Amino acid sequence: MMKNIFLKTFRDQRISLFWWSFGMLITGLILALYFPSVEETGQAFDEMIANLPKALTASFGAAGITSLSTYEGFLQIEFFGLFGPALVIIFAILRGNDVVSNEEKKGTLELLLSLPIDRSSLIIQKFLCILLSHAVFGLILWGTMGIGAQIIDININTLYLAYQLFHLMLLGLVFSTGTIMLSVTPYRKLSGAGIVGGLAVITHLGNAFLGLSESLEWGRMFSPFYYYSNSNPLINGFHFIHISTLFIITLLFLTGSIILFKKLEIQ
Repeated sequence: MMKNIFLKTFRDQRISLFWWSFGMLITGLILALYFPSVEETGQAFDEMIANLPKALTASFGAAGITSLSTYEGFLQIEFFGLFGPALVIIFAILRGNDVVSNEEKKGTLELLLSLPIDRSSLIIQKFLCILLSHAVFGLILWGTMGIGAQIIDININTLYLAYQLFHLMLLGLVFSTGTIMLSVTPYRKLSGAGIVGGLAVITHLGNAFLGLSESLEWGRMFSPFYYYSNSNPLINGFHFIHISTLFIITLLFLTGSIILFKKLEIQ
């Protein structure tokens, strides 16, 4: 039974996953139910947004969003701009840190490695558990924000919403695999989770503020947040290059994690 790391990891984390999923469910429902009251006073909110400094709106991931009177604009400002990515990235970093670092701290990593399980299989199975969690979150948010909203007569393109959520979940996987990779380097005791958390803040702010300068805008391409939000999939739909970029970064981090973990000496 211990040979199936995926099932063991899922069983160990099932209670935590339940509460995270419940939180996502409540978040999606609150947004869908709250929007009609915002829509009624949408013009006042739009005027307020128009008068805010661009730097402020950019820091909240709302650059280019000028209206709260549409459900898409409301979701961009209230969830997809900052709050949603923050939630998903926090979860992703915590789960990425669980893969190796927490096992080592608990003294169970040596036990796992003593089993007849290839190190690459251990990383992949634990990653698949993280992937499953992200898929669950995406489906819950899609159901509440999309299907739930349509039930109460809020119009939204549920396919485009799925694209936006797909971008969000890929963004989480980037930071999750980044945490895993840092946790299997010789410098892993420096806290890979803390480093990745700091990088998440820096890359978010970099993507936001570099976009305010025409001469520095090219720097945004080094931030995963650029590929998450710049194409605005909730409004514009599928963007193959940006989705592919996030997928490739995740794959590179995962591959790097496997290579480094195979060489890692556990003391």
